[in-house]
Amino acid sequence: ADPSSAGKQETGDPGTPKVKWHHKRWVKIVALSLAAVLLTSEIILHFMPDTPQVLSEGLSPQALLAPEMQELMGDPKKLFAAVNKEKKALKEQEELQKAAELAEKYIDDGEYEKAIEPVNQLMEKMDLSDEELLQMKMTRTALYFACERFDEASEGCTELISRERDENGYYYFMRSVCSLQKEDYQSSKEDLLAALEHGYEDRALCCVHLAFCENYLEDYEKVLEYAGEARKLGAQPVYENTLMYLQAVASLKLERFDDSISYINELLETEEYAENGELYYYRGVCWLTKEKYRKAYNDFEQAMEYGETTTMVYYNKGVAALGLNKLDEAKEYLEEVVKRNDQQDLTAAAEEILELFEEGQQVITEIDQ
Repeated sequence: ADPSSAGKQETGDPGTPKVKWHHKRWVKIVALSLAAVLLTSEIILHFMPDTPQVLSEGLSPQALLAPEMQELMGDPKKLFAAVNKEKKALKEQEELQKAAELAEKYIDDGEYEKAIEPVNQLMEKMDLSDEELLQMKMTRTALYFACERFDEASEGCTELISRERDENGYYYFMRSVCSLQKEDYQSSKEDLLAALEHGYEDRALCCVHLAFCENYLEDYEKVLEYAGEARKLGAQPVYENTLMYLQAVASLKLERFDDSISYINELLETEEYAENGELYYYRGVCWLTKEKYRKAYNDFEQAMEYGETTTMVYYNKGVAALGLNKLDEAKEYLEEVVKRNDQQDLTAAAEEILELFEEGQQVITEIDQ
């Protein structure tokens, strides 16, 4: 045999050198080409998890009590102006006197749930003017809100708005918070815009809530707009990381990957988010779409270490492994996706990749033979 023919393969043209493809090189080319095709599709971004609920921790009713409500709760004598005016009558009605005293005590002690019953009793049995009754309803609405009885609080706000008792958008704002807590983001957004239109004084807080609503309504341009405005207006420091988180996710959804990476880098330097698996996952997606496979792989690894073990993480880590020519590992992760079979599109994509692996193995075997 002619030594010069070693490592070459017959072709249709006798003047063409005979070339035998090396196994690893062939698979690497297929893997990189396949990864590039997958990265141009929408599948990676489409299956991102929702913004984590941890973002809403700063949006609890207690945290959102506006200054005027805190004043209302902190001075029970103001709540019962009508009761104080009727002292003489109340002395003749011990039951109502006791109800008034209990309501004041419970509100002073922050036991708002307990205060609702005596307030209802006073509203039902006292001879109140229309104005005094409205004052009581304002009190009860505040109590419902503080007790997280959002349906009743929302109804109270609606009545007070209809009776033109809204003060500078305050009850629009309170009703928006009720809707937010019930995950009715469209209604919350509409009330927040109404609150701003009616002159609600804490515009920064309205923008915080609007950014949060728009995130779930998937208008990511608006998320960036309201989050930026909230920070510009000087939103309280407690919301700073929440806003940055929303900006990171919105930027990723809008495929502004460098911006998203910048926000995430800053968040990961904070104690609160240093071990947040979702942030590592989001940054990994950014790197993956930029074809920075090593960085993406490392971030997905870190995401898993911090508890992110969704099917999407396995799929994306498999794609990153393909880009790094970690073929056995890529196959392992993709097989896990197929085994779970909990997201149809992901399962189909993983099966297609695994089929290409099989086809590649067959071609290699034929070439070797």
